[in-house]
Amino acid sequence: PVVVVQKQPNQRDRSEGWRVVAPVDRSLQLLQVTGILWNLGSMKAGAIVTQVPRNVSQFGIDEPSLKIVVFGANGDELARLLVGAAVADKPGYVYAVGSGGRLVEVHRARIDAIVHSINEFLATRAP
Repeated sequence: PVVVVQKQPNQRDRSEGWRVVAPVDRSLQLLQVTGILWNLGSMKAGAIVTQVPRNVSQFGIDEPSLKIVVFGANGDELARLLVGAAVADKPGYVYAVGSGGRLVEVHRARIDAIVHSINEFLATRAP
């Protein structure tokens, strides 16, 4: 799935102006945004593979299993995460590319925590 979160300018509601704009369009509570950003920002690479290679298909980045993009109110990209294929010789690890543009191996549990947060939000009724 592709998940896009964006800060809306001049919002004074409970969401502090944060919205998910894809795959659905509705406001997010600030705590939900904080959780997603914390998980993205605190993710540590198990190994840095390389700068993103020309042929990303072998790493599953060309058709990511998960893509998260967070934008600020001015439209600037604040964070990005593309999750690719499982690392063959490292159980529990997947390939990923973040905002820094490096291909890394990350533990699947961190990805699962983000997916869990997103799924919880998508399963709740809109306010």
